[in-house]
Amino acid sequence: NIRCGNIIGIYSTDYVNESKSDRVVEESEIDLHLAISHTQLGCTFFALKKYNDAFLEHQAALDIRLHSLEFTDAPISESFNYCAETLCSMENNSDALPLSLHAVHVRKLEFGIRHPAFAHALSVLSKCYQGIHRSSEAF
Repeated sequence: NIRCGNIIGIYSTDYVNESKSDRVVEESEIDLHLAISHTQLGCTFFALKKYNDAFLEHQAALDIRLHSLEFTDAPISESFNYCAETLCSMENNSDALPLSLHAVHVRKLEFGIRHPAFAHALSVLSKCYQGIHRSSEAF
């Protein structure tokens, strides 16, 4: 029991001595995990053709990621890409186009042109262009 008490005391002392910046980093990590959950739920709604709900979930993930990450980070491009894809399904292709263009640009830089994430971004961009009757630019 004394040993357990000492171990608990060490952990509680470590927690008390933990800096505020460390807790902010932990909160940011928790938020990023929450963003992943929003993305997964958005994909589920998208598969069910509940596009408004899907968009709200993808937008929630994007908001969290924009708060915690750099604008050119891959997870933000993922959220932009999913938002764009959902907007296309809602026939808001002109709103989707700038999001899709950003996703393509970032994914090309982050992953290269042979990565499936880049291919998916190109596919969404193609849908955007086709939706605004600029099919020749989709290729």
